[in-house]
Amino acid sequence: MIVRAVFIVAASLVLGPLDQGQGADAPAPKAGGQGQPVVFQRDVMPLLARLGCAASRCHGAFAGQGGMALSLFGGSPVDDYETLVKAERARRVNRWEPAQSLLLLKATATIQHGGGRKVAPDSDEYRALLAWIEQGARYDDPSLPHLESLTFGSAEATLAKGAQQPLVLKAVFSDGSQKDITRLAAFRSSDPGVAAVDASGKLTAADFGLCTIVGQYARHRAAVQIVVPQPLDGPFPAFEPAGKIDELVLANLRKLGLPPAGPCSDEVFLRRAFLDVTGTLPSPEEARAFLADKNPAKRKELIESLLGREEFVAFWALKWSDLLRIKGENPVNLWPKGAEAYYQWVYESVARNKPYDQIARELLTATGSNFRCGPSNFYRAVPSRDPRTYGESAALVFLGARLLCARCHGHPEEAWGQDDNLGMAAFFGQIRLKVTDEWKEQIVYRDPGAVVRDPRTGGPVPPRPLGGAPLEIPPGVDPRAEFARWLTAPENPWFARNIVNRIWYWLLGRGIVHEPDDLRPTNLPENPALLDYLAQELAAQKYDLKHI
Repeated sequence: MIVRAVFIVAASLVLGPLDQGQGADAPAPKAGGQGQPVVFQRDVMPLLARLGCAASRCHGAFAGQGGMALSLFGGSPVDDYETLVKAERARRVNRWEPAQSLLLLKATATIQHGGGRKVAPDSDEYRALLAWIEQGARYDDPSLPHLESLTFGSAEATLAKGAQQPLVLKAVFSDGSQKDITRLAAFRSSDPGVAAVDASGKLTAADFGLCTIVGQYARHRAAVQIVVPQPLDGPFPAFEPAGKIDELVLANLRKLGLPPAGPCSDEVFLRRAFLDVTGTLPSPEEARAFLADKNPAKRKELIESLLGREEFVAFWALKWSDLLRIKGENPVNLWPKGAEAYYQWVYESVARNKPYDQIARELLTATGSNFRCGPSNFYRAVPSRDPRTYGESAALVFLGARLLCARCHGHPEEAWGQDDNLGMAAFFGQIRLKVTDEWKEQIVYRDPGAVVRDPRTGGPVPPRPLGGAPLEIPPGVDPRAEFARWLTAPENPWFARNIVNRIWYWLLGRGIVHEPDDLRPTNLPENPALLDYLAQELAAQKYDLKHI
């Protein structure tokens, strides 16, 4: 745990115990109670998810036991409603005799059910399903406020080892009201060895450390960070921070009860700085000169000198080459001339300390020969050359978001679904490639009349950035340029955070968010304050990566 905690850096301000009902409106709702409308998307879907009905081994889309195939992770509620209420001659829901509905008879194991009994006839879950059918098995009710988000009430909670505490998860609706849905939600812990949560939402602190608890209900999720501090034998050691980063790291170590290590020796610093910044070791002459130097600012000056060396450029161009998949042959087949042109552009960008927003714009809007325009290879260094792959690649590289699974079904960890995947793809729907007479050369160009079509409906898909609203793109304007403008805006919640997290990972071996390409909202940074500070600093310095 101590080894892991070395990489755990300061989190958000400690807010104390989780909201245990202060200002809460009511206890956990019992859908289907007297006078309460029950609708499919808001009430029934979360219940089916909690019961495990759509699990891959049961009625999930790839198993579909008994001919009933529900979408994975509830990513397509419209299709699931059709399956339950209308498919197979509507035999699963009996509006005339609700209690005789096949859905209820199977769930209670009144008739044979391969998954066994899921609900008891006297349970709240059974009453909710029965009420839904009695009320007409409605998909939605426009008069009801719709669910907008979930909240734990606090961003963080601190518990002593061995302590237990109930979680309170609330649903926030469009009219501003909130409901305690703890009993209806599903929970998971990022590290049950630190803190575990049971089906009722009871939290148990198992060991010292830090983890994230995620609550899920109706394709919405909320996360809270749990801190289990290690008791100190005495007062927290005095340590003089050298800057803002030190202050944020020390604050987190103090919160976790972990004394900081003392400053390393000059020998260790010299070796570490050379390896992390340039990928090389100092020469014997450089080592002797540094160790003999009595200048108190020599460490700062060493870093500045290393950032100006050719070895720094080559080493960090290699890191960027890994990220951008610069490879001559399989699996992306850039071929030697394409890989050379792409690498040369990356190398020159690092050497010139090109601002990161400019790097992103040049990559995203590139056109031309893959042998002569290096950044145009961004559209060739992908597994499949189609709009959805381009959108997934852009999301991974620039947002730290994994959208590949949302191509086919709802994301297992987030609310992203096929619409989000298609919305990103629509920015790249005009990209085309054509061959030339030169062996393996391809030209990347735009076809202004091309659109991405929804494979489910056949209709055109409007470009929509991840987590945002569809963008109105004027005729003749390159949709990629509009995506780049949205992406590099200072208020973008993804762009700067993604790259500073990756730089932290490149330097220290572990990101503030781990893994470094998984910046989803429920994968909380182990130091939110530090990540926010670095992202704000990058934007304030006009995306100067060397400054970071």
